[in-house]
Amino acid sequence: EGVADGETNADDIKADELLDTAMENLSDTELEDGSAAKTVTTGRQAKMLRETLLEIAATLKPINQAVIARFNSMRELYLVRSSRVFTGSYILIGCAILILIVYFWSSQGHITRFLVFHILGMTFYILASRTPRYLLEQRAKRSSGMSMWSIIFAGVLHADANTEYYRVYSDGRREIDHSQHATNFVLRIIFTIVLAMVFGMLIGFIGVFTFIRNYGSSVLIPFLGGKETPAVEAEA
Repeated sequence: EGVADGETNADDIKADELLDTAMENLSDTELEDGSAAKTVTTGRQAKMLRETLLEIAATLKPINQAVIARFNSMRELYLVRSSRVFTGSYILIGCAILILIVYFWSSQGHITRFLVFHILGMTFYILASRTPRYLLEQRAKRSSGMSMWSIIFAGVLHADANTEYYRVYSDGRREIDHSQHATNFVLRIIFTIVLAMVFGMLIGFIGVFTFIRNYGSSVLIPFLGGKETPAVEAEA
């Protein structure tokens, strides 16, 4: 709402102008009570808001309580909207753990180079699967609620669920061939296990693409969470 009445200096006016500019570049949203508000919906907006907050915190010393409250309010908005949520596939992690167990058992408990790289790949995938909240909302609007890996494995397991197989005799009689369903089901189970093993082995490579997807538009590393943007307090 601008610089309120009270003690004010040149830094207050400059900070208020910077916050005004940042507000103009944020997206409009509607709160639950129907009132309008501003929010962060893209990585570009998150970066712009972060740079504005850092500039004010590093170069200005506002003393006006209204300006300080406004700064800290926008800082809180930035921290909430840029915080990360794990959105990785537990199915894929389960496949990787299966590979880990099988290989550890086959190597008779020896720690091999493959095991070390595999564990590092799993760790990298887990960290790469942390998605900013603003990006998560965009994907939620486009997705069906199922992860890509759930869709793949469900598709393999139910590939011919609606297909009926018949045995036809020379006299024209037909009867359902249940044995073919059983055979196909066993084959699908085997293929699913093989597919899980392959995906489990490739979890590190999948983590690279996941990292690009989740961090390509963001400025935050996994554990920092925007805490490098300090709050501003009035001097005593």
